[in-house]
Amino acid sequence: PPRSPDLNPCDFYLWGHLKSFVYKRPVNNVHELRQRITNGFENRENPEVLQRVRDSLERRLRACIHAEGGHFEHLI
Repeated sequence: PPRSPDLNPCDFYLWGHLKSFVYKRPVNNVHELRQRITNGFENRENPEVLQRVRDSLERRLRACIHAEGGHFEHLI
């Protein structure tokens, strides 16, 4: 579907990755939070992370095609 969050890597992968990276341990202050967010964004360029994004996007595209553009989250 047009503008589908199911096919937007920021929605289906990046925010979840960043959230788990930032909050894997309790945050003690705002400075630490900012640093973890910065480190998390830098980590997104890691080749292993990018490969997982590509693999996930491919699975989602195939599910979208299988669902003929309809809802497909249940197929993933």
